[in-house]
Amino acid sequence: MHIAPALTLANLITTSRIAAAVLLALAAVSGWPTTLVAALVAYAAASDALDGMAARARGEVTAFGAMFDQFADKIFIATALALLIANGAISGADVLAALAILAREGAVLALRHEARRNGMAAPVSALAKVKTASQYLAVFLIFAAAIEPPSLVLLEAGLAALWIAAGLSLFTAATYRLRMRERKWT
Repeated sequence: MHIAPALTLANLITTSRIAAAVLLALAAVSGWPTTLVAALVAYAAASDALDGMAARARGEVTAFGAMFDQFADKIFIATALALLIANGAISGADVLAALAILAREGAVLALRHEARRNGMAAPVSALAKVKTASQYLAVFLIFAAAIEPPSLVLLEAGLAALWIAAGLSLFTAATYRLRMRERKWT
């Protein structure tokens, strides 16, 4: 039996990450227990690793899957950051770090589209994978900081991870732009 390229276990896992973003928004605005909100973030982070492992193990790695995975990460992280800004967990100057991440994600989507239109593969770099992991870590720690009793240590660690993620976001965006300009984003 032939499986359509989009209907794979890995893509179902990725789809569940988008569903988790919707649940995260619902949970955050409906007052669900903070432990459940943090668990949704942990699930999303784990699913980001699991979808790729499933695709490689099952020989189902596709260009669509790789692009879909990046899209799901962007949706989840953007949702989480917007919620954390809205509830005041990310405030003041820390909002700049979140905005840098959000701006980078939009810019890199556009860069990738243009690179692929010009025949470049535009793969994700190893450092960009670290960037994504640091984004998940940051939002997890910031959400987890609100679990009773609230933890200032977790909040500060989450905000530090947010700034690291912002720095990695800007650096990897600049690297991608340079590779594209030199036509070496392969």
